[in-house]
Amino acid sequence: MKQVTTTKANLDEYMNAIPVDKLGLTIQDAIETTRRLGFRYIWVDALCIVQDDAEQTACEIKQMSSIYKNATAVI
Repeated sequence: MKQVTTTKANLDEYMNAIPVDKLGLTIQDAIETTRRLGFRYIWVDALCIVQDDAEQTACEIKQMSSIYKNATAVI
């Protein structure tokens, strides 16, 4: 199965919904774990960062330490 990522082409679609059944099992398990822990949100780099936008990717990478530092849980 090809890894699902957010790109410029699917960004608008993924802003509304990402088809969970198309995600890899590791991501599906992480989503299920997040739900069971009672959390509403999950950060998945491949989905939360537009992978074919070098400018956004560079900006997000600079913020990764803050993102993980402020996370309630990291799976």
